Amino acid sequence: MNKINLKNDRGFSLIELLVSIAILVIVSGIVFFNQSGFNNNVLLENLAYEISLTIRQAQSYGLQSKETKIGAISTFEAGYGVYFDLANPDKLVLYLDENEDHIYDLGETEVDSLKITGGSEITKLCAGVDCNVTKLSISFIRPDPTAYISNNNAFLESTGKITITSKKNEEKVISINRLGQISID
Repeated sequence: MNKINLKNDRGFSLIELLVSIAILVIVSGIVFFNQSGFNNNVLLENLAYEISLTIRQAQSYGLQSKETKIGAISTFEAGYGVYFDLANPDKLVLYLDENEDHIYDLGETEVDSLKITGGSEITKLCAGVDCNVTKLSISFIRPDPTAYISNNNAFLESTGKITITSKKNEEKVISINRLGQISID
């Protein structure tokens, strides 16, 4: 006669089940806590691209043949620019450079503005090598595709940098050079 072995080797023991659950809980916890950091980084990156797109929009407006009314006069030669002010670190302004001085002046037409939300803000502005700038204007006037970068005085610079910082102190730097090339670091 054949003996039948009734030993039951199938399934998990209680210890194996507890170890598996513990590993699942640890991995889930790590993913959950890193998710907020990932979201913060994505939001900061999106903000950097939104600012660079606003600069690109000013460039596009400044170079295209768009009729602009300044008072009673219609012109095709008005410039457009983007203005940053550390006194308002959560806002930037797309403006019409009516007097073509490459600087945002109070009273010039605001075409659009970007309100920065989510706790991020503009923390540093650089014009050339000077990073103690509190106001920065970047303008474009047709037919010249050159970017006019000014720290809101008559002195024009070859580069401009806008540093944005998240509420978790992560930074992104938007750079623009005299040729109008924009990069995000």
